[in-house]
Amino acid sequence: MKSGKEKINKYGIYVIQVIIAILITFIIIYPHFKIDKTLGTFLFVIIYFHFSFKLFEKVKPNYIEFEEKDILFLYSLVFLDVVFAKLFTYTLVYFKTFDLNAFFVPSFVGILLASLFHGKKVGAIYGVASIIPAFLFDKPILYLVPMLIGGIRATFVKEDLISRAAIFKSSMIGASGFAVVLLSLILGFYQDLLPIWIKYIFAIFLGGLYSFLVVNALIPLFEILFDYTTNLTYLSLSNLHHPLLRKLLLKAPGTYNHSVMVATLAEAAAEAIGANAVLARCGAIYHDIGKLKNPEYFIENQQGYNPHDFLDPRESVKIIKSHVTEGKKLGEKYNLPKKVIDCITQHHGTTLIRYFYEKARRMGLEVDEKEFRYPGPKPQFRESGIVMLADTVEAATRSVKDDPKIDLKAFIHKLIQKLIEDGQLSQSGLSLKDIRLIEKVFYKILSGVYHKRIKYGD
Repeated sequence: MKSGKEKINKYGIYVIQVIIAILITFIIIYPHFKIDKTLGTFLFVIIYFHFSFKLFEKVKPNYIEFEEKDILFLYSLVFLDVVFAKLFTYTLVYFKTFDLNAFFVPSFVGILLASLFHGKKVGAIYGVASIIPAFLFDKPILYLVPMLIGGIRATFVKEDLISRAAIFKSSMIGASGFAVVLLSLILGFYQDLLPIWIKYIFAIFLGGLYSFLVVNALIPLFEILFDYTTNLTYLSLSNLHHPLLRKLLLKAPGTYNHSVMVATLAEAAAEAIGANAVLARCGAIYHDIGKLKNPEYFIENQQGYNPHDFLDPRESVKIIKSHVTEGKKLGEKYNLPKKVIDCITQHHGTTLIRYFYEKARRMGLEVDEKEFRYPGPKPQFRESGIVMLADTVEAATRSVKDDPKIDLKAFIHKLIQKLIEDGQLSQSGLSLKDIRLIEKVFYKILSGVYHKRIKYGD
């Protein structure tokens, strides 16, 4: 049985769906309102909403958990595509006196924004809903089929949308796909439009340019309205000249170097399994910023003197654990994105701080294992799980780098296996296949870094 909250959320989504469908119908029908056409358009949009988002539920990656705001976001994009397709078209018609009945400009705004905020796979799925603006025009088929193919084609750009150049390339690829399909339809079925095919091509690529400009203008607004962060922001934050990272370099150089290496591992691992490599890198760069408060209590910053030698292990473990909570405070103070802060709080999960736990037991102290575990939570998404793996493997490998007998491949596998057996990755969305691929990536990178001192595995 579903809870009351779940029912409220579900009905709330239905209400939003109806409201946006009404707005879309108004934009499509205006200024010629007829009861039959208005009702038909509204019913079509509602049915299409239901179909397209049921399709999304079936084929979306299973590690993506959508909230109500995400559904509202995707509905809003359909509305924006209708608005901008009509606006772009009327702009050209007004200035060039083209016949509106035989002329239109495509909008790639929705697909670009869906890809920016939720990844190219979600953008491709959204492409199914992007054909609704077709019903603005007298010949819907000339928008519907080209937009379906050209819009999805826009998500095929190889690089992530982490720069304006990549966004522009994506919009132009979408326009190219649209143009090719449209020309094939004109040649095969609408030869009467051949005399103005050049105008169509001009309109299509101008639509790609319009879409690029509009998307760049809307990114900050959507980041505020929906509490989203684009890869452009993650990339900017990963710049090592960020004031927080500069502080880390000056006050805790050992931690800084460790974080840069963890970021390298995390980025490569995320790329290998199709996760968000830019987010993984950004989360890894900042994962240990909490060590700024007591840098000398962490081994990578020590130079011969270890203050833990003079502390009760229970006090030591409090200091060690505090770097997670201190990191969260610093992240909030510097307005880091939520997912980056999540990487900070989740990168140790609820793992046992074994060194001090065993030290306390050897000293005959009464110990509660929970007291010696990090507060968590465990990693809740793939990128934070990758950061945990990269942090664990890099730190442990660094500590044994001078041992010529170490079998690096087996060592990495053992470290990761312990995390799996402890249930630390159970909520991360990482599959065993992902983890095995990550192991290979880590081995390849670390064997190159420490090749002079660590014996290669088989």
